[in-house]
Amino acid sequence: MTRYLALLLLVLPVAAKATVLSGPIVHLAQYQYPTGTVEVDWTGYNDTGAWFYGSVFHSATTTADVYNAGVLNPLTVEDASVFPYSTDYALVHEGETVFIRGQNGYAAWVIEDVGPLYTYPEPWTPYIEQGTWYYQNDGSGNFSSAVPEPSSALLFSMSLALCAWMVRIRLV
Repeated sequence: MTRYLALLLLVLPVAAKATVLSGPIVHLAQYQYPTGTVEVDWTGYNDTGAWFYGSVFHSATTTADVYNAGVLNPLTVEDASVFPYSTDYALVHEGETVFIRGQNGYAAWVIEDVGPLYTYPEPWTPYIEQGTWYYQNDGSGNFSSAVPEPSSALLFSMSLALCAWMVRIRLV
């Protein structure tokens, strides 16, 4: 019987789950991005938003493409890869979410407040004063709650059926 339990443990799948990292954006100066997420270039826009630049617009400094999803909670997005990303630029206002597709995965920034464009002594220093960043670390684009993939349930069912069949063969 212990042999069958060992076999069961070997074939039981680990539920594949989307892992989303997140953190606050506090006083982030232009052209900066949260460490460990997708690199993207951005600049301020009239104290109410920011331009996010895609891979064609700033090809020398970024390899990311951008999409303004409007007012959207990123944690409700099951597949960010289906968005029509721009290789050029996206204008994102306060309260909106920008999705970023880079070489190392997907990220989303919720922009809550953009700081002043003109502050003394520096004439051009826009900041994202407040917001939240999200990063999908498995590259899937799934930002929704950690839900097992359907293939995991199928594999689990098949492994149970195999164990039951092996027990039945042994008893007959």
